Amino acid sequence: MYWLLHSLEVIILSLVLSKYFLLGIMSYAYKAKLFDLPDMRKKHSGGIPRLGGIAFIPAVFLAVTIVVGIDYFFEEQILWSTLQEKGTELLLYVPLAVVILYVVGVLDDLRNLNHRWKLLAQILSAFLLVEAGLYADNFYGVLGVGKLESTPFLYFINILLITFIINAVNLIDGIDGLAASLVAMALAYYGYLFFQLNMYLYAFSILGLLACVVPFFFFNVYGKLEAKRKIFMGDTGSLTLGLSLCIAIFKLLSITEMQPYASPDVWFVVVLSPLVLPCFDAARVFIVRMLNRRSPFHPDRSHIHHLLQDASLSQRKVLLVLVMLSLTLTVLNVYLVEVLDINLLLLSNIVLWVILNGTLRHQILNKQNTLSKINTTQSDD
Repeated sequence: MYWLLHSLEVIILSLVLSKYFLLGIMSYAYKAKLFDLPDMRKKHSGGIPRLGGIAFIPAVFLAVTIVVGIDYFFEEQILWSTLQEKGTELLLYVPLAVVILYVVGVLDDLRNLNHRWKLLAQILSAFLLVEAGLYADNFYGVLGVGKLESTPFLYFINILLITFIINAVNLIDGIDGLAASLVAMALAYYGYLFFQLNMYLYAFSILGLLACVVPFFFFNVYGKLEAKRKIFMGDTGSLTLGLSLCIAIFKLLSITEMQPYASPDVWFVVVLSPLVLPCFDAARVFIVRMLNRRSPFHPDRSHIHHLLQDASLSQRKVLLVLVMLSLTLTVLNVYLVEVLDINLLLLSNIVLWVILNGTLRHQILNKQNTLSKINTTQSDD
């Protein structure tokens, strides 16, 4: 009851603070004309601020600080004692990693930084997470990778994976509400897992961040441009949310002795399942770009949400389809890992993803051919 009460306090405070921070940010951004303008890749109408992500970290930090402060001065100091037990590395390196990506995200949203600076910041933040003890040291045979005995290789593969996940979240932020929805589902999922493990401080921090995303979702999806109540999360939001998911993921992967599942490889899949959709999309896009001899960070309209839009689905329908697809993949993976070999399960996901993308490409090609025939007929007339 103690932890449930404090979780509710953090959730409510985070939600309220995030809402009013977002209102203040929108008020200033519209007056200062700090807009993300549409172009060949971005199909929104009019100038819309992309500074919404600035609200997330301050809101959840203030909410957690207030609740911990109340516990310290007026209650049993259980929260404070739990915080002190986390260790110097965790309390120093993790906030530093968040601050680095937060600052770089703000600078990018205001000044459009070169992608190399963002990548460098992501690698540095990933290194700090590994230094704090948030890493996976066993991949249970996935693609032939098992127990990581070599410290340099452990650092390399974890930094690579953390950086990739951050980029996957950043890249899926392409239509209204998509990144917010997928991240919110993942945060709710990880909050539940932390509660199962009695890791309450992590649970209510994660759920506090989820609460911060809720008001943003409504402003992003339902906000009206003419009322100056529409906003994007920008790189500040997507980068810090991606990093926050990595903190949750690699904390969960580092506690195999407490897992509620019998087999460690099952736990591995259970933890990673909510990110299948954004990670598979990012992997496909990176591979296609490199095969075409372009930078993997070169922006284009080849993401899954772009393909669905090009197949004549509206933004709202694309959002609904991808949210339901992500939820389905998560549930299927969690249940099928009990009966399938981990690599066979991975192969099944890849085959499904290839079929989905191939079907979309076929639909788009048919649409283009139909339009071409119509234009040819009209020209003949």
